[in-house]
Amino acid sequence: MSNHLETNNINADDLENFEKALDDYKNNQLQKEDPKFINMVKFCLQSDENYELKCKTIGFILFFLSSYEINEARILVENKIVPILIELLYATDYVIVNNAIATIANIAMHFRDYLIECNLFDAVFHIFSSLETLEEVTVLAISHLMMFCVANEDPLSIQHAGQIASWFLRILNRKPDVEIDSLEFLAHTVCLDGLDYIAEWGHEYIDAMKEYNLIDTITPFLNSNQLQLQKPASRIHHKINSIEN
Repeated sequence: MSNHLETNNINADDLENFEKALDDYKNNQLQKEDPKFINMVKFCLQSDENYELKCKTIGFILFFLSSYEINEARILVENKIVPILIELLYATDYVIVNNAIATIANIAMHFRDYLIECNLFDAVFHIFSSLETLEEVTVLAISHLMMFCVANEDPLSIQHAGQIASWFLRILNRKPDVEIDSLEFLAHTVCLDGLDYIAEWGHEYIDAMKEYNLIDTITPFLNSNQLQLQKPASRIHHKINSIEN
């Protein structure tokens, strides 16, 4: 099924009724047995005609996924909504981008490999191309998304793991001479936790991360007075030493 929809069957009444349904989240569930509702979700996510309705639609999906249950995420996968969400990562409006990132992060908990097949990393690279000018909330959101991709007992390929590690390390090296604010602090904790997850996969993954300046990047955090930063950095450092010794 194509992600691009025929719009001639969607009229103003359909949009009005759909918006009313979204206004009462708790009484509405995204059901794969309701193809018309699914079609409206896809249409509103892809349409640029009604910004408010687009935001409401993403908000509904976020609410729908808030339980972190696999069945909810599976409905989005089976109805081919995920590629549409990934396409939103290329948007210029960061309200849309941030909500899309948060939604995809919830899906990554269960369907990480499917997201990669849907070219998630191309979209992430697009976002990272402007890393230095991103809002802190976006940096934190993308950090969580990448962390969910590695918080998994099933290792990624070394290539993909190295790619994610390079993004974590870029965030940790971002604005090094500026005192970090609360959002940047949270992003740093998420990135260090993510690197710690990757290091758990073995020495080959640690060697891959070394190519992206892993040791020099984590060293300043070893003496941090913030335990959320110091502990994962110390664990990574210990794993490096255990391999080298």
